[in-house]
Amino acid sequence: MIFSRLGDWMSSQEALLWWIGALSLGLFLVGVFLLPVFLVYLPDDYLSKRNSGHSKPKPLLYRVARNLLGGLFVLAGIVMLLIPGQGLLTILIGIAMMDFPKKQAFLRRVVVRQRVLRSINRIRDRFGRAPLRAPGKSVEREGQL
Repeated sequence: MIFSRLGDWMSSQEALLWWIGALSLGLFLVGVFLLPVFLVYLPDDYLSKRNSGHSKPKPLLYRVARNLLGGLFVLAGIVMLLIPGQGLLTILIGIAMMDFPKKQAFLRRVVVRQRVLRSINRIRDRFGRAPLRAPGKSVEREGQL
């Protein structure tokens, strides 16, 4: 009886390990393929803008879907901190997708850090895009980070 329960427990743990492995692989692929696409299509003055760049209000369904997707990116980034993947960049992209007060100020404080900005600009450079400009800095100064 004990061995039967132990066998059931081990088989359920094996299924859990397969799910964790599949999740890890899926999040890794998201990090490899979708993160660069998002970073490449950001305008180079994204952090310098006073507002979020929206000239007119978006429909409610669009905003809800964008915030949910951003929340999923944040959660995936947290998971990627523990498994292979670009966790911090994924969290930053999720935050950039979401709408909440003081978002731009928070993103500026995080992204202007030397290592984060260098990583983002390295990805943008690979695709021939201009570097993301930090507020108050010129492109020439950022290249010397």
